[in-house]
Amino acid sequence: MNSKRKIALITGISLLLMAVIAGFAYGYVYTGLVDAKDATGTLHRIREQRILFNSGIAAWIVIFILDLLVTKGVFSYFKGSHATGAMITAGLRLMYTAMLGVAIVQLLSVPSMLYAEDAAEKVLPALHGFEEMWSLGLIVFGGHLIGLGILALRSVDIKRIFGWMLILAGAGYCFVHGLKNAAPSHTTFVAQAEAILALPMMLGELLFALWLVARGGKTV
Repeated sequence: MNSKRKIALITGISLLLMAVIAGFAYGYVYTGLVDAKDATGTLHRIREQRILFNSGIAAWIVIFILDLLVTKGVFSYFKGSHATGAMITAGLRLMYTAMLGVAIVQLLSVPSMLYAEDAAEKVLPALHGFEEMWSLGLIVFGGHLIGLGILALRSVDIKRIFGWMLILAGAGYCFVHGLKNAAPSHTTFVAQAEAILALPMMLGELLFALWLVARGGKTV
C-alpha cells in the first residue's frame, strides 16, 4: 500500500467516524437536552442526564482530534500536486478546528455550573456561547469545503462530481451560518434555508470520504 493510499484511508475513515460521532454529540445529546428558549428545563434535563451530557462533551473532544487528523490528511494528500491550494485549504480547516476547540471549552464549563446559585442563568449563556462560536467556525468550514472542492476539480484522479458537491456543500455552510450570524432575528428564514440545504451540506464531505476510503490514492 503506497503512502498516498494510507493518507486517503486515514482521512476518509476519520471523516466517516466524525459524521457518526457528530450525529450522537449534536443530533442526539445536544438537541435532546438543550432548548434555547427554556433555561430551567434545559438545566433540569442536564442534571437528570449528566452522564449523557458528559458523554456528549467527550464525543466533541474526539471530533476535535479527528478534525486535526483530517487537516493533516488533506494537506498531505494534495500537497504533491497542488501545494499552495493544499496549504490554504488545510489552513482553513485548522482555523475551523481551533474555533471548535474554543466552543468546546464553553461546554466544558457547564458541569461545574449545574448546582451553582442561579444555575439556569449561567448554564444557558455558556451553551449559547458554544453554539455561536461553532456557527462562526462553520462559515470557515464552508470555505474549507469550497477549497477542497476546487482541489478535487483540479485533480486528475478524482471525478468532477465530488468537487462540485464539495463546493455546493461549502457554499451552503457559508450561506446558512453567515445568515445566522448576520441576521439572527430572521430565525424562520434561516431554518427554511437550512432545511433546503441540509442534504447537499451533509452529502458533499460524506461522499468524498467514501471515495477516499474506496478509491483515494490507488495507483490502478
